[in-house]
Amino acid sequence: MKRKLQQYLLGSSMMILILGGCTKFDELFNFNNLDGLEGTSSWGIPIVNAKYSIGDLVQQFDSSGIMQVAPDGTISLVYSFEQEQIIKASDFLKVDNQVFSTPYVINPNRLSNSTSIEQHIFPLSFDNELMKIMSASIKTGTIVINVTNDMEQQYYCKLTTPNIKTSTGENLSITFSPTLLNYTINLANYTILPGDNNTGEFNVEVGVINNGITPTADHYDLNISMTLNNFSLKSVYAKIAPYEIPFNESFDFDLSSEQYGADITVYNPKLFISTKNSFLINGRIQLDTAAFSGDNEYSSIITNPPTNINIPISPINYQTDQIDAFSNININTEYNKIQLSGVAILNPNGFNAGVVRIDENSEISLKIKAEIPLDLKITNTFYADTIPFDLNDLLKDIPMADLKFIDTLAFRTVFESTLPINVYTQVLFLDTNTNTIIDSLFTNSKILYGSFNNSPVPSPPQMIQISGDRIENIKSCEKILFRIKLDTENRKVIFNTNQYLKASLGLKAVFNYNQLSIN
Repeated sequence: MKRKLQQYLLGSSMMILILGGCTKFDELFNFNNLDGLEGTSSWGIPIVNAKYSIGDLVQQFDSSGIMQVAPDGTISLVYSFEQEQIIKASDFLKVDNQVFSTPYVINPNRLSNSTSIEQHIFPLSFDNELMKIMSASIKTGTIVINVTNDMEQQYYCKLTTPNIKTSTGENLSITFSPTLLNYTINLANYTILPGDNNTGEFNVEVGVINNGITPTADHYDLNISMTLNNFSLKSVYAKIAPYEIPFNESFDFDLSSEQYGADITVYNPKLFISTKNSFLINGRIQLDTAAFSGDNEYSSIITNPPTNINIPISPINYQTDQIDAFSNININTEYNKIQLSGVAILNPNGFNAGVVRIDENSEISLKIKAEIPLDLKITNTFYADTIPFDLNDLLKDIPMADLKFIDTLAFRTVFESTLPINVYTQVLFLDTNTNTIIDSLFTNSKILYGSFNNSPVPSPPQMIQISGDRIENIKSCEKILFRIKLDTENRKVIFNTNQYLKASLGLKAVFNYNQLSIN
């Protein structure tokens, strides 16, 4: 995302001109076919001659499909963030592993020569803070029961619970004896029917057969322990507590460069939130932050945060809502991040929403799409590019050409634009050894007027002659610095793929051989 957004936003809003190197050709130097390269030795040598359209820039930079073009050619910058299963049923349909242990005291004074029975209660809990379970179908889980005692007589210990039903609908029941002290039950496909607060209980029945044996102790100890392991549910009917999932996304990009800079106002940005909700429970997304940020710089997209977006019930297809609380965006080349943060809330009304059903396939997926139409106001915008410029190389194919005999250099410039903004351009000669500007082609920046009715606006050909000391200054120049400045002059503009800028720069040299002596 980092470099892409830089290229897309500045590539479209500032019309980056990627100017090629010098080329030689032998046809008429005009603008009849600027998609190609042409020129004539009767006029001079072209240095730059090309057409740069928004459509070409879209094709060049848009490898990820972030730029979207409408049928009328208008362009939007669209970035989508998608998080599947931001809320999953597995977050609800699980019960923590638990261990329960309860000691019981058996009173031998109650024992007689016949069978004596005592009744006890063993508490049970299906711990889940998110739900008040009415009924649930068990997917996996085991219950391990261990019985220990110090009784001398024959006995049995029967455990029965109405809160766990077998696959045939009967109460879970198991009986222990001196030869069966532990038991493991696979609870798959069983059903739980907890009472209030997800609790349950086992009824413990202990029977002792004396067989005429006189008790030797004043009491007997009986201990029952249970362990719930790997407990998960396939489906549940329950009351659900509000469930929150925070999200905080930060996308890097970098608009900073010595090559260009700008202050840009983007009008009418849009944000779409798409959700797919198979929980059959309404939800809400609270968007706390949507902003551009950089070093000590911050520009919020939301007018009055936080903004709330409803999550409707939509088990099959994504449902999309548009946020209308967006403000215009003021960004500059100091920004290097886009931030989105907030919280997704399932069942914001909590237990008051009533009983709902959740199965193992329930989920909420989230898509966030930021759409920024390139409806812009730009100021203080510049772009600079360097072009190879070597007089020796340019003139090497001309007979008798020698730099020391140059009398005059003539540069010819022609431009044509359908951009809806004015462009100010300057051609500077750069000494690459000292990295300093030694001369400029235009006395003042040349104005290339914008097109405000979609018709091409040509800039008449202009001839600039350089002679004397100025030629001496640029003889050692190896690069031209092509600099443009764009300004919407406090207006909003809309770019589309059909808009373009044509630029042509040619060179003609006049030689003076009066001082040439031939022996």
